[in-house]
Amino acid sequence: MTADYSFFNLRSYKLTLALAVAIFFMFFLLIFQPFGVNDYSPTRIFTLQFIGILTLIMVKTFTLSLFNEFLIRPMVFTKVTLGRIIAWTIWSFIFLGTGIFLLYNYLGNWHDLSFGSWVEFVLDIASVLIFPTVGTFFYFRYQNLNQAYQQILSNKTTSIPADQMIHFQGSGVNDKLIISIKDFIYAQAQNNYVELIYKKETGLGKSLIRTSLSEQVDKIQSPYLVRCHRSYLVNLYLVRAISDGSDMKLYLNFVTHPISVSKSYRDSVHAAIMKMKNFD
Repeated sequence: MTADYSFFNLRSYKLTLALAVAIFFMFFLLIFQPFGVNDYSPTRIFTLQFIGILTLIMVKTFTLSLFNEFLIRPMVFTKVTLGRIIAWTIWSFIFLGTGIFLLYNYLGNWHDLSFGSWVEFVLDIASVLIFPTVGTFFYFRYQNLNQAYQQILSNKTTSIPADQMIHFQGSGVNDKLIISIKDFIYAQAQNNYVELIYKKETGLGKSLIRTSLSEQVDKIQSPYLVRCHRSYLVNLYLVRAISDGSDMKLYLNFVTHPISVSKSYRDSVHAAIMKMKNFD
């Protein structure tokens, strides 16, 4: 699947980026002001004048960012690719760094106006602004991927045969459950037992059999039932949404809590879902 960066041109993305850059930069200067922003004096106290200057810098940064994103970018930035995004980000650091550099010199009676100072200043600005910039990008990237997953899951292309049954058999004579695959939701390992969760007319049913989850996984061969964790076996047909952040989680129909996907099973679960949905 081709990476989708269309969110980069969204109005909400541009506005969020401008706010993030301005607020982050102000708080950076406020927190680290003893290290160069306030005349290298760690004994200086905060004054209304100092807070006012920081506020002015934040407003100037926000205004410059809005101008850059909403007025300049549409004239030069059309097709969205990762390479173009990187190039635009570099330009943005130069543009914002130059604007803040001129404001800094204006407030200081142009005491540090030189090419060498400008280069050093822009590099310093870039090293600070890269954090809110990258953070905003990956936040929107995550939201975009999450929406794509939900769209995939809401467009079911595979149906489960109504007469297909699953046979769960434990070590005891009475440790047995035969259930339609359409009704089975998930299984959870609990010490020497496995708890089976399934649909029934009155709500959710639960059965406990003495066995291991690994043994049941080996016995049951179905493309719809996939182990996603050392403690969970889920019915992928009932997955309604995926949270694919740092910790992948599956949201199943009929249950309110998400099912965790461990890193060792992440790729296999993803591949099984894509195959079930007939996506290449």
